[in-house]
Parts: sequence; structure tokens; C-alpha cells
Amino acid sequence: AQALIDVPTLSALAVAPAELHRRAEELAAVCRAALGPTVTVDVLDATSETGGGALPEVALPTSVVALTSRHFAAAAAEAALRLATLPVVVRVKDGRILFDPRTILPGELALLGPILSEALGSLSPLNGASA
Repeated sequence: AQALIDVPTLSALAVAPAELHRRAEELAAVCRAALGPTVTVDVLDATSETGGGALPEVALPTSVVALTSRHFAAAAAEAALRLATLPVVVRVKDGRILFDPRTILPGELALLGPILSEALGSLSPLNGASA
């Protein structure tokens, strides 16, 4: 039981869906404040893929924050976030940028607003985005 507290990966895997939804709503508010009307922000039900190791191909229920924009392409946004001063890893699905709150550690949420503003605020149709 102590490992669920001490090991970040185990802690992330054990978070209840209701808590993930609450975290997603908080993250959505950060995204809206940082990016304003340039994006549409939605909280959606989804699954987190655990990957390999002891739980290959196990899908866990989660809530994600989905960003869409007419001002930049999801692939360009994903690249800009990955290359930010503090890299942010997101998924891209169906033209949306997906943030899974399961992968955001306590204390990191406060850092995301400035990173989003910096990384995505610099995107324009001139650097690979669709109009």
C-alpha cells in the first residue's frame, strides 16, 4: 500500500475515475485561462493506455482535456509542446490535442498555463497550421 504513495507510476494508475474527472476540469480551466478564445476546450471520457511491462494493452478509464483550434494544427501544437522549455507530452487524436490528467503530477498544473501560452501562442498558419 505504501508503494501506491511512493511510486508515481503506481499512484497514477490507482487514481479513481471521479478524481481524474475533477483534475480534468481543473486542467480545462487552466487551458481556457492561458489560451482564451483561440481554442475550444472540452473534457471527455477516454482511456489511458498503460503500455508495456506488467500491464500491456490494459486500458484504464480516465477523463481527458481536448483542445481544438482553427488557428493551429494539432500536430504543430504537439511538437511545440514537446519542444517547450519544460516539455509537455500530449496525444493527438482526431485533430485534437489530448491531455490526460493521470500523467500530470501534483504541483505541475500551476506550471502548465505559462507553458501553453508560450508554446501555443507562438503558432500561426505560417508555421504548419491549418487556417
